[in-house]
Amino acid sequence: LALVGAPAAALAGAGATAVVALAAPAALAVLAMNPALVARSVARRRRRRADPSLDFLRVGLAGAALVLALAVATLVSDAPRLAPALGFVAVWGWAGMIAHGMLVRIVPFLVWFHRFSPLAGHVPVPSMRALLPDRRVRVAFALHVGAVVATTTGALLEVGPLVRLGGASLALAALALTANLVHTLGRRAPSLAPTSA
Repeated sequence: LALVGAPAAALAGAGATAVVALAAPAALAVLAMNPALVARSVARRRRRRADPSLDFLRVGLAGAALVLALAVATLVSDAPRLAPALGFVAVWGWAGMIAHGMLVRIVPFLVWFHRFSPLAGHVPVPSMRALLPDRRVRVAFALHVGAVVATTTGALLEVGPLVRLGGASLALAALALTANLVHTLGRRAPSLAPTSA
């Protein structure tokens, strides 16, 4: 309803207050209710083994709450530094963080499923987690979190060098993600020896 109502109100010339009021339920659902439900599901999962992809998810869920707080602050304040911080947290601290975590979880699964699962039981195959070691994922995670913290703090405090440091950290996080995906996609399955008739 908000996706239809808010743009329709804006196109009809309604004021900003009406548009925000129509968009608010969707914002609360996406930025508060959904993260709370996902966090509860993660906390209740049966498998308690540490998984670095879940670190991305947890930080991304916290990022959603920060997006909501910054959005409200941006609406009630005319401080120009809030909008850049809101944009960066929304893209990289929430959506980008969760997407990064999903990629380092889903790509190894797909590679293992398509290249290694048909060979399981016939030849030794690596585990899915072995395709992308946790230490590589943790480096990318640290760079990504560092980028969000540095850039958001720098934007809010209007400290240019801190924003540039965050940008450099984000670039390194992107390179680390690329290297991790290339590493995983490059893993080749052993060939089955032909059986003698």
